[in-house]
Amino acid sequence: MTTSTGPAPVRVNVLDHGAVPDGVTDCTAAFQAAVDAIDNDVNYGGGIVYVPAAPNVIDKDGKVVGQGRYRLDRSVIVDKSRVRIVGDDARRSVISTSAMTPAFIFGLYRGTRTTPMSTGHWADLSGILDDSVGQRWGYRLAADGERVTVSLPASPFALGPTIGGSRIAVDNWASVSQLTLDFVVQNNSPGPWVDFQPLFGMVDFDGRPAPWYAQVRVAGTQTYVRFCFRTTDGLYRELGIPFDGSEPLLRCSLQLDLADPAGAAAWVGHTARSAALVQVPVDTSQLNDFMPGTPLSFVANDASPFQLGVLSPAQGSWRPAGAINSPNPGQDLTFAALRLTAAPRYVVETLTPGANPPQKTLSGRQQTDLDLLVPQDGGFATLPMDEAVRMNPTSGGADKTALRPDFTIPWCSDLIDRGYGLLVSNLNDVEGAYGDNISYNAIEHLTIQADRVNIGKDSTGKRVPVNVTFKPYGQAVALGLVYYFSMKDVVVEDYAQGLSAYHLGVAYTINVRDCEFNGQSDTGIYGYGWMFRGDNLGFSSYGRSAITAVRSGLTVRDVFVSPSNSPDCEAPVRLYEPNVVQFDNFAFDLETTSVRDSYFRITLASDVGLPQLTIRDCQGGLIEPGAAYVRLISQDRNAGIATSGRPGGWCSIERSFTEYVVPDVQALVAVDGPLWQGTFTGLPPDRPELVTTTARVGASARIGVGGIVPPALTVPAPVAGDPLLTLPGLVAYFRADGAQNPNPADPPHPLAAQDGMTFVELADHASPQRVAKLATGTTPAVYRANVINGLPALSFTAGNYTLPMPTTTSGEATVFLVSRGQPFLQTGNLWMSGHYWGVANVGGYGTAVNAAGSDTAWIVHALRYTVRANPTARVLQTWANGQPYDTKRFDGMQDVNWTAFSLGSGGGLEFTGELSTAVFFDVALTDAQVELVNRYLLHRHRIAV
Repeated sequence: MTTSTGPAPVRVNVLDHGAVPDGVTDCTAAFQAAVDAIDNDVNYGGGIVYVPAAPNVIDKDGKVVGQGRYRLDRSVIVDKSRVRIVGDDARRSVISTSAMTPAFIFGLYRGTRTTPMSTGHWADLSGILDDSVGQRWGYRLAADGERVTVSLPASPFALGPTIGGSRIAVDNWASVSQLTLDFVVQNNSPGPWVDFQPLFGMVDFDGRPAPWYAQVRVAGTQTYVRFCFRTTDGLYRELGIPFDGSEPLLRCSLQLDLADPAGAAAWVGHTARSAALVQVPVDTSQLNDFMPGTPLSFVANDASPFQLGVLSPAQGSWRPAGAINSPNPGQDLTFAALRLTAAPRYVVETLTPGANPPQKTLSGRQQTDLDLLVPQDGGFATLPMDEAVRMNPTSGGADKTALRPDFTIPWCSDLIDRGYGLLVSNLNDVEGAYGDNISYNAIEHLTIQADRVNIGKDSTGKRVPVNVTFKPYGQAVALGLVYYFSMKDVVVEDYAQGLSAYHLGVAYTINVRDCEFNGQSDTGIYGYGWMFRGDNLGFSSYGRSAITAVRSGLTVRDVFVSPSNSPDCEAPVRLYEPNVVQFDNFAFDLETTSVRDSYFRITLASDVGLPQLTIRDCQGGLIEPGAAYVRLISQDRNAGIATSGRPGGWCSIERSFTEYVVPDVQALVAVDGPLWQGTFTGLPPDRPELVTTTARVGASARIGVGGIVPPALTVPAPVAGDPLLTLPGLVAYFRADGAQNPNPADPPHPLAAQDGMTFVELADHASPQRVAKLATGTTPAVYRANVINGLPALSFTAGNYTLPMPTTTSGEATVFLVSRGQPFLQTGNLWMSGHYWGVANVGGYGTAVNAAGSDTAWIVHALRYTVRANPTARVLQTWANGQPYDTKRFDGMQDVNWTAFSLGSGGGLEFTGELSTAVFFDVALTDAQVELVNRYLLHRHRIAV
């Protein structure tokens, strides 16, 4: 009997293609040629790129002075299936990179599977930049019918500047409180700039700045660059830079200090050559609430790539998941400069009407275009635009002799000479080429290490490159859309991320065995959309975490985690919106350093399945006071309220964190509400408490020993009786319980509500003589008994009730609704619709704030509109189940204009859900009064928090 094993893989030795393992000679071309020599159309069994052990470097006296290694100055792009990169031994087959770029990129085509990327995306910048720059090439989003996205993962653009400590690390923007942004971009599309045109930045899966992005907005006849950002106080903020939207070329600088963002300054120009930019007034009307001098910084960038031309957490405009303003593909832009500095660069003048002083640097000179392309004076992220397209031969695709472009593009900084991002082709949206993922690639028996960079100080104390010891950015191995990728016996040293992912789509299965990850400044493993299997892994000297995964499923066992060397280590394991996860036998040997937040930090999933988390036989060491071993998070989105797409999560912890327990730790498990539930198996520690909640008093912590703890169905009663009737400014109060219908046969005795009864009038609970009447042609609400913990509610489909306007008004308002679904409400220019509350201005723009929403859960909504004096300020604030949710200050808002109430539908919008209570005040209640009402309504309706 015989069996067929299929065709044998072809074996290609990199030495045969000119690789020289001396650690000095660039071997990129030899490695790329070895990969491209494997023709899978002929050798269906694929091929092995063999990397022989490199001999030691020996001087003239025969002394070993260094380890032999293969040096790569650029990424080797493996865009075909069944290619394995195999060395002799991980300690002797060593690959290093001189630039912060992946040694190997898998699962990303140089174009598509069948069509090379257009070289027209590398645009000659002659005529856009001045003569000081010489020959430069920018990046054009559209060329030859193809669109690209410029993406800069694991770069200083995405991870922020470096910070000090026991070694140089990155902190994902959390330390940045001053920023100067310079850019040049040309609009190649006909006509003026359009509204919502993306420029660049970072966006999370909720469409929020992460921490900032820039886009073009058009308001009437005025066009703005809107710089949108979030700060550590949790608020969304926005600045506007006016420019001439009819001019195709935009040159712009923004200088911002978060200690006083109202003092931001901006400069704009439209001339194609060397004319100075002029200072223009910054629109701060949507800056939001702040106190000058309050220490603020940007929120951290948790898991968002930095991109040009599209604003989405996915690295390609054909995948707009979580994108803002999607699915607008945007205009055809050419980016000619982009520089970020974590310090001021320009002299700020006091503007007077009609005066626009020219831009001057702090040294007093006019800036040239070359300044924008050469990193200096703290420019921690710069696009040098100094590399033309490079072409590689390839044996794959329909035309086996076609040249394909190397899609990597350079970035640099004042400390780092060179790193690389990439142009991601969107042509596959038309051809469907990514339906054919790249499969069965592997790396085995290798060490991949950064070629070291020394960072020292000059005579003034300024940090400068000297002899390098650490590379804080870049990816060692990067994965796109791959199936069945594996790593075995591989050591990865340094970079920001060891094994890393592009945000493209689902990749499975990723198998990693017997591997070590050492010295990553951000995280050892970074996964996106992965189905991941790990076994016998080691992590040491990592940055903010050892393992980070986004929307992934993981099974990881037998892991040794030694201390982080980062001053900003948050959690060794960070998971964002996971699905099924199992961690077995993790040994956290943290003896000299600890972590700030937790060992496992996990957020709840949204629309990617119910998280099922299992932690078995994991033991730990040191941890900072107030931290927890496991932290389960739900309040990062939607105020921690359940929806059908985010119903909750399960966590099972077995025999873990009992061997050594830090006495002042917060708890073994910390949760922030009732959506996470689960069990602990084993003997729980005496100290600290097993589970704690970080939410308010009376909140739920639903993880117990041997079983689920039931939710806390109520918060403690704040007072006896109904406090709403005693508060100032009450103008309307509707409650479903006690609702009655008119009785034509006996008017003094209304008809008591019964299940299924419809209502043509709603009586005011505070003033029964006031009634809200059903609008003609709309469907009445239906009374439903016992739908909210023993209390009734009114079920709306297309009903609309109106109530006469109050007799006196203050211009302020506070509103409370207890509902399930998204109510529609309008009281003059105050409105609620969908996930927003807002105040509309007559003849101008108003503003809106976020409102938490759910199709499954009951919510106590609260809104307050406050008109402050000294100085004048107008602020909208929302709460959800007592949790502060959003705040927006817009001093251009008008007073609340109370007219006839409209509750249920209007303007083509309809509330389909249940309403239990609606309360209206024509004053801005105090913080204490809002808290009182929230607690009363939560207690009365027995809503778990």
